[in-house]
Amino acid sequence: MTLIFAGHETTAHAMTWAWYLLAKYPEVAEKLYQEVKTVCGDQPVNVEHLEHMPYVTQVMKESLRFLPSVWAFMRARPPRTSRSRGLQCKVVFREDAPLRAR
Repeated sequence: MTLIFAGHETTAHAMTWAWYLLAKYPEVAEKLYQEVKTVCGDQPVNVEHLEHMPYVTQVMKESLRFLPSVWAFMRARPPRTSRSRGLQCKVVFREDAPLRAR
């Protein structure tokens, strides 16, 4: 399950948000397209091309910074009650439900 989560979902989310942001900012998409066209020409993009395309790297890093694929990762169930700055918070769980605070 971890392989599927780490290998598929995060990549899909990162690409989805990157495409969303590129659609929202067409001037960035055009600059990105021009860089890829200049470096690759009519060839398919491969790993060797990436070091010559700094704007592609910048766009992906900014996309991940602005809308991260995984912004939090819970490793264990939190305690049933929690104290933070003097406030007490009760977390309620249904035993058969996925982990989710209510």
